[in-house]
Amino acid sequence: MLTPERAQLWMQRVRELTRQLAGEQELEHLPTRILDAAVELTEAERGYLLRVGRKPEGGAAIKVEAARGFDRTALQANKRDVSRRVIQRVIELGEGIVSSAEPRLLDATSLLDQRVLGFLCVPLCLNETVIGVLYLDHRGRDEAFFAAQLPFVQTFADQAALAYQRLGLRALEPEAPPGARPAGLLGSGPAMQQVFALIRRAAGAQFPVLVAGEAGSGRRAVATEIHRAWGSSLPLHVLDGEHASPEEVARVVAPQVAGTVYVREVGRLEPSQQATLAARVQAGAAPDAPWRLVASSSDDLLQRVRSGAFREDLYYGLVLRIELPPLRERPEDVLPLLARFLSLHGLPGAQSFSARAELLLRNYAWPGNLRQLNGEALRLIAQQPLPREISATCLSEEIKGGAGVAGSKGFTLRDTQREAIQAALDDAQGNKSLAAKRLGIPRSSLYRLMKRHGLS
Repeated sequence: MLTPERAQLWMQRVRELTRQLAGEQELEHLPTRILDAAVELTEAERGYLLRVGRKPEGGAAIKVEAARGFDRTALQANKRDVSRRVIQRVIELGEGIVSSAEPRLLDATSLLDQRVLGFLCVPLCLNETVIGVLYLDHRGRDEAFFAAQLPFVQTFADQAALAYQRLGLRALEPEAPPGARPAGLLGSGPAMQQVFALIRRAAGAQFPVLVAGEAGSGRRAVATEIHRAWGSSLPLHVLDGEHASPEEVARVVAPQVAGTVYVREVGRLEPSQQATLAARVQAGAAPDAPWRLVASSSDDLLQRVRSGAFREDLYYGLVLRIELPPLRERPEDVLPLLARFLSLHGLPGAQSFSARAELLLRNYAWPGNLRQLNGEALRLIAQQPLPREISATCLSEEIKGGAGVAGSKGFTLRDTQREAIQAALDDAQGNKSLAAKRLGIPRSSLYRLMKRHGLS
């Protein structure tokens, strides 16, 4: 029974856990943070967090983001320790369910096999679309979950979905066919062709690789592609150089461990962790346990070596270097990448962009790189229903205003500002008050800018 005092305590815990999620700055850490907080909130024995998307041919695409008390690999392979009936029911309903209210679901084969006595399952929703599912259960207490808990856990799940949105929702891709590349690795220019050539070279060997590039430029996508092409049947171990513990580093560099180790921001490992990693690189892979290192950095590692912050032997042990160009240096890829992100997030590929929208998108500097472009795709989807041709006024204020425009490509801030004003006037059919409102500026400012740019 949920007493008023207990309800007040639950709401307090939901607020506290929501604040913790708001403080998370890295998307890759968010799923574990969400799951751990949910288990703490409900005192569940086990749980897992799924991301949900749409397959091109229809139906739900599901990826296991985090698991506690379950075999994550078995879950992803749809083994019998995942209750597909419960998950499908939540996705179809778009609302949470609890075993005390749905006792017949406890007779599902997977739940019987696992001796589950109680479960609670809620969706993560954005704009009435299910983007994830949080499942919790208990094998020791049949009274562990009850219907009065659902509103509190659902409130927490809603905040978790917003945290995903804030950090840039990760594109959920279906199982890639041979030769397919992640979205961030699309590219037609010479710089990206060089990247593809180096990925092929890395995939054909086992030497350590350093992927250098700005934050959000797709370093993780490169590491994933190298791993997939080299040996996707082996596990991919991911470490964050800013937060990894000595125990985590020791675990993935143990001689008996096989697979690819991807170390994000390798330059920020502690000295003792650098030493452990350098020793493993020096030792090489064991004959019966193929192992390789792919590291990435947004820092100038050579400068860190010179300052004594990074080990010289580890730096020179990263034999192959792959430099990822920032998005502002590959404007020809912006529109194909945006179309790919829109498709991955479930928007049909029928939309096109007006000439002015294309100009603004290609010539914006994209300081957040692919992460920011993915966020723009999500923001566009949130405006549904979108017109078949997306105009400049649908774009975010930063892009419409020309903030960060890459003038070195032959387009100036003045050019892009004029295009944004003209687009607003066209879309408002000459109504200057409406155009000013859509641009987010006073009408007097619009008149002044129109005069400056020779617009009538």
